[in-house]
Amino acid sequence: MPTRNWGLLRGRPKTTSIFRSEVMSLIQLYIPSDVARFTVSQLGEMGLVQFRDLNGDVSAFQRSFVNDVRRFDEIERKLRYLHKQIELNDVDVYEFMDEEFVGSSRGPRDIDDMEERINAHESRVLKLTAAYKNLQLNQLELIENKYVLEEVSSLFTEISGRQGGVGGQSGRGHASGSGRGQDAAPLLTRADTSSRRSIGSLDAARVGDLEADIGVGGMGRDINVGFIAGVISRDRIATLERVLWRSLRGNMFLNYVDIEDPINDPNMEEPVYKSAFIVFAHGASLRDRATKIAESLGATLYQVDNSAERRQEDLIDTMSRLDDMQHILENNSVA
Repeated sequence: MPTRNWGLLRGRPKTTSIFRSEVMSLIQLYIPSDVARFTVSQLGEMGLVQFRDLNGDVSAFQRSFVNDVRRFDEIERKLRYLHKQIELNDVDVYEFMDEEFVGSSRGPRDIDDMEERINAHESRVLKLTAAYKNLQLNQLELIENKYVLEEVSSLFTEISGRQGGVGGQSGRGHASGSGRGQDAAPLLTRADTSSRRSIGSLDAARVGDLEADIGVGGMGRDINVGFIAGVISRDRIATLERVLWRSLRGNMFLNYVDIEDPINDPNMEEPVYKSAFIVFAHGASLRDRATKIAESLGATLYQVDNSAERRQEDLIDTMSRLDDMQHILENNSVA
């Protein structure tokens, strides 16, 4: 019924009318369901009809078009994912707005074609993201392995130097019958360096015997001492130290060094500061216990060979692979 004050007589709708200054008529349309979508779209493009929602209190998932709502929500989620990836990778996007395309309605075929293209783009981006993440994980493993090899080699080099000095003093002591002398002195103390710290009960004589066994390829042949090495988050190294000391009752030697540069972990949003560590323990059971404790605290363990020559070869190979991986990642980023 045409009236200027219909909203006052019948109750104004919750939403503000776009035709509040126009003469309006309240009508009802009965449209077959097979052409309802096309008819409503055409009426909307004409801009002469304001539709009222008679089911405003009913949730979207309780209506007859619930499948369409879920479908469009899924399309919107995929578009948000693509937009997020564009922002993360700083991809330049050419902004273009086609007014005719935006203002026109979409038929079922147009929506199907659009959904197919969006699915294809999402699938491709997901594959590229997964491949790039795998490359980053491989790079992370190589970087951590490099630091572990460097720390183990540095520690054994220091052991050899200290053992040479301790061995000379010990020989003179035995000749004069004065006992072990400085053989009982700890190998390292917390005040040795600002970056390397250690804790444990293995003295210089025992670690010297360990180094001798390593030199002939017989790790722990007589004293049954082995080691595990790995990388752990810097804020957990103190917890690892305390738990190992109490669990192994002091029958261990822990040496660790803080990695100066932060490491980019694909599983973390920000770079992480980590520490490389090595743990010596008597017997296989204690080493297995130390392994479980380290892994429970999030440490990543790496196999390190007993031979100094093999460790050097592994370090050279790791550095070469790391350089190749860096080139691959740079090329993928450009592409």
